[in-house]
Amino acid sequence: IISLGTAYEQFIKIYPVYKDFLSQERLNEYLYSSGYSGDGTVNRFSSLQFINDNMHNNVGVKLFGVGIGNASPSNISIFQGEYYKKYEESKYYRFWISYVYSEVGILGIIVYLIIINYLLFICLKNKSKCRNIGISMFILFIITSVYNQGILVNEIGIPFWILLTIFNCGGRKSIEG
Repeated sequence: IISLGTAYEQFIKIYPVYKDFLSQERLNEYLYSSGYSGDGTVNRFSSLQFINDNMHNNVGVKLFGVGIGNASPSNISIFQGEYYKKYEESKYYRFWISYVYSEVGILGIIVYLIIINYLLFICLKNKSKCRNIGISMFILFIITSVYNQGILVNEIGIPFWILLTIFNCGGRKSIEG
């Protein structure tokens, strides 16, 4: 903590423009009010509120989303859903929580989190070496869920689900056996 404080002081001396960056007012503005590429874009911490206020206009869409594929960004226009075309400017798809909420709604997120928590439970019950790897993967999921949509891209998502499935199978054998 002391070294972080000292490093921050040195950082401020070099870059005085960031002097008020850690103030309560600036953090609130950065985390909740401002977008990332101009007006109308969502922020990772206020994205759900923005979507509820501006994009999801009925209870059915809030509960079930707009459907898988309708909110998916694609470079090929025939694969872009109407929802994506209408709200692309908000950049909602940059963050996992807002993207998944748009596609599958609150109930879809709950099902997704139940699966993740079940796999974490299996990893915690497992007494083998893979327990720590499983817990690390859960932490990776939490970080990418808030920070970006990394868990949905092939480079992270496919290995994540394959490894959690392997841990699940190995965890069951050690629990049952």
